[in-house]
Amino acid sequence: MAVSGAPPAPLRGALESFLRAWAQVLFSHSPRVGGLLLLATCFAPATALCGAAAAALALGLARSAGLVPAGVTDGYYGTNALLVGLGVGATLQPGGTAWILLCLGVVLTLIVGAGLRSALLSFDLPVLTLPFLFTFPLVLGAAARLAAPRLPLASPALGLGLPPPLEEGLLALGSLFFVPRAEAGAMVLLALLVHSRVGTLLVAEGLLLAFALSWLGAEVAPGARAALGFNLALLALGAGGVWFVPGPASFLLAAAAALAGGLVTLGAMPVLEWLALPLLVLPFNVVMLLLLLAARQRAPHTPPAPAPLLGLTPEESLAVQRTRVEHMGGRYPLRIGPPFLGRWTCTQGSAGPITHRGPWTHAADFEVHDATGRAHRGEGRRREDWLCYHLPVVAPADGTVVGVRDGVPDNEPGATNLRENWGNVVVLRLAPGLYALMAHLSPHTIGVKEGQRVRRGEQLALCGSSGRSPTPHLHFQLQGTPLPGAPTLPLELHDAVVCGDDREELLGALVPASGQVIRGLVPSADMERRLRFEDGERLRFQVSGPSGERIEEVRAEVDLHGARLLRGADEASMEVEVVGGLFTAFEPRGPGPGALDLLQLALGRVPLEGDPRLTWDARLPWRTLRARPVRWLLDAVSPFRLDDRPHLRCELGEAGADVVVRGESVERAGDGRALVRTRCVLRNGQGPVEVEVDLGDRRFRAVRLASPVDPRAPASPAPAAEGAR
Repeated sequence: MAVSGAPPAPLRGALESFLRAWAQVLFSHSPRVGGLLLLATCFAPATALCGAAAAALALGLARSAGLVPAGVTDGYYGTNALLVGLGVGATLQPGGTAWILLCLGVVLTLIVGAGLRSALLSFDLPVLTLPFLFTFPLVLGAAARLAAPRLPLASPALGLGLPPPLEEGLLALGSLFFVPRAEAGAMVLLALLVHSRVGTLLVAEGLLLAFALSWLGAEVAPGARAALGFNLALLALGAGGVWFVPGPASFLLAAAAALAGGLVTLGAMPVLEWLALPLLVLPFNVVMLLLLLAARQRAPHTPPAPAPLLGLTPEESLAVQRTRVEHMGGRYPLRIGPPFLGRWTCTQGSAGPITHRGPWTHAADFEVHDATGRAHRGEGRRREDWLCYHLPVVAPADGTVVGVRDGVPDNEPGATNLRENWGNVVVLRLAPGLYALMAHLSPHTIGVKEGQRVRRGEQLALCGSSGRSPTPHLHFQLQGTPLPGAPTLPLELHDAVVCGDDREELLGALVPASGQVIRGLVPSADMERRLRFEDGERLRFQVSGPSGERIEEVRAEVDLHGARLLRGADEASMEVEVVGGLFTAFEPRGPGPGALDLLQLALGRVPLEGDPRLTWDARLPWRTLRARPVRWLLDAVSPFRLDDRPHLRCELGEAGADVVVRGESVERAGDGRALVRTRCVLRNGQGPVEVEVDLGDRRFRAVRLASPVDPRAPASPAPAAEGAR
C-alpha cells in the first residue's frame, strides 16, 4: 500500500530518472544530487527551463522507443539531452525557433547516444558526453543558418571578493551547467559534497591545477578559464575515483590526467576558435577515453586498481575493493576453492624443496592423511594403499576445459615417468589470462572434454600417480596460458578451511603451506534456508539505537546484472552473494545507519555449514554507524588511511532450533571489553529475526516484525532467541 502523501510509483520512478539525468553529469546516480544540481541551474531560470524540458523529453522518447530500460531508469538517455537543452537556453533567445532546435537536438542526441552506447559498450568503454559534444555544435550551426536570435555570451565575472582559486573554481563549476555564477557553482559544490567527499577533493585537485595553468602565464580569457577548470575537474574526478579505486596512486593519476587535459585544452583553443566551434567538454572526453584505453596496457595488479563496479561513489568503490582484498586476497577476479573434497594435507607448497622451483615455484601438492598422519595403509607398496588414490578431483571454480591429456599410466609407488612429466592433466580457463592445472590424474578417469563448461565443485577426474609422481598425489597450480605445465602464477585458495585438532579456521585467502590440513566448505541445506532471501521478499524490522526507534522495511531483489540486493530506507542498498558455501554481505550503499548496516556488521561473512568448531575473521567497516559529520570526515581521508578496520572474530552457536552468529572484536577497550560485539539469530525458513550490535557503550538492535506481505516472520523474537544472549 502506498504511503499517504507519497507520489504514485510510476510518477516517482519518472521523477527519479529525471533527477538522475542531472546527477550523472557528476557521475552520480542519486536523485538528491540531481535535485541540488537542478537548483544550481535555477539561478538562470530560462537555462534551467530548457535543460529540464530537454531531459524530460529525451527520457519520454527513450521510453516510448523501447530503448534499454536501464538507460531510462538511471537517467543516461536524459543526461546528454539535458546538456544540449542547457546550452540552448544559455545561447539562444527564447522563442519558437529555439524550441524547435531544442527538440531536434534532443532527438539527434538520443539517436547518437543509443548508437554510441551500443558501439562503445561492446569495447567496455563509456559513452561519456560524446552525444552532447556531437549534437550541440550542430544546433548552434543550424541556429546561425536560421538566423535564430543569440543571447550575449555570459562571461564569468571576477572580483567577487573571494580568494582567486575559490572564485574561479566556483565559476568553473557553474559554467559546467551553462550558469557562470558563483552562487550556482556553490550549489554544484554542495551537490559534490553530498555525492562524495573523496570526489570533492579530486575536483578541487583538478580546479587547482587549472588555476595554476591559467595564472602561471597561460593567456586565457575568463570564459575559457572556466572551460579549462571544469574539464580538468571532470578528468580528476573520473581518473581518481570513478574508473579507478581512490588512493594515493589514483590521486597521482588524477593529476596526470588533468595536466594532459590542460595541454589538450590550451592546444585546441586556437584551432576551435578558428573553426568557430566551442570547446565544451572536448578535452575531458578525449583524454578520459585515451586514458582508459592506455590503462589496459598496464601490468596486472598495478595501482591504482580499476574500480570493482561502475555506478559506485568513490567511497563505496574503496570499501568494495577492501572487502574484496579481505575475502579474496585481491589478486584474482574470482574465488578459487580447493580442487578436492574432504580433508587433504599439503605435502609441498610454494617454493617447495622438491619440484616447486624456478618457473614452477607457485604450486601445491596434496595427499590424504589419516588421524595418525599416515598417507597409506600398511607399507604403501601398492597404489591402492594410498588414501588419496582414486578420490575425486573437482573444479576449483567455474570455467571452461581448454586442455585434457589422458592415457598416461599410473606409476607404482617409488617409480616415476620423467618423459611425461605432468602425466594426465586437466586445464581450466577461469578468467582471461588465468588457468588452473590439475596434474598426475589417473588414466581413463577424466570425465570432461575440451570446450566443456564446468561449475565449481564438479568432478573432473580421479587422483592418480601418472607422470613424475613417485606416490599418488594431486598437483595443483595456476598459470597464465593453457599450455600444460606453463610457468605458474601466485597460488591462492579462497574460502578454505585450515583444520586443527579441536578448532577449524575459515580463511578468505590462503597460500597452502606444507603440513596444513585443508578442506573446502560443505554447505548444509539448513544454513542455506536461514540465509536465503527470495526475490520480492519483504522483511520489516524495528530498529533501535541511541537516537531512538523506527520501523524499516528491507526488500530483496535481483538487479539487471543478476546481483542479489537488499534494499532499505533512503535509497540504501546492500549486495549479498553465496559462492562456494559462503554467504557474504558487502558494505551497504546509502546514508545509513539502518537495518542494512546492522545486518552487514553481524552477517558480513557466514559459512553455510553448522560446524560449531568453525571460526573465522571479518573486518568491520570503520565508517558504519558513525554520525554523519564524522563519516564525512572519515570519507575524506579514507584513500590515505591504512586498512585499520577492526577485526571481528566470529563463530556459530545454537539457541534451541535457532542458529546464532556471534562476533567479538579482537581490539579491546581500556577495561578489557571488546570494542565491538555482534549477534544475529537465524531462524529456519525465516532468516535473521534479531540483530544486536554493541559499539562500546552504544547498542543497536533490529528485531524482525510480522508483515502482511511476509506471514512467515515472527511477531517478536522467540524465547529461545532471547535466552541466547
